Amino acid sequence: MDLIVLVTSIINILTPGSDNPVLKSIRILRAFRPLRVISRSRNMRLVINALFRTLLDIGNLISIVSIIIIVFGLMGINLFSGKFFHCNGLENEVL
Repeated sequence: MDLIVLVTSIINILTPGSDNPVLKSIRILRAFRPLRVISRSRNMRLVINALFRTLLDIGNLISIVSIIIIVFGLMGINLFSGKFFHCNGLENEVL
């Protein structure tokens, strides 16, 4: 995999103006290089697995917080509706 990335990088340096779609698709393979580190390191694998296990709990937390924000937003709309449509100052005063 490193050889493929190296060869495509060299080809990309030698032909800077070409927009070859094959080279672009092979350049996407660079994104998979960090996955090798995760698969080799036991501690990184443990951290990534813990993150994936907590995604459901994070989703529940986000849904509860969004419901609370929506409720307070609706209460604010009902409380302040029509209050900010006019000025209470003098009419000739320049702000």
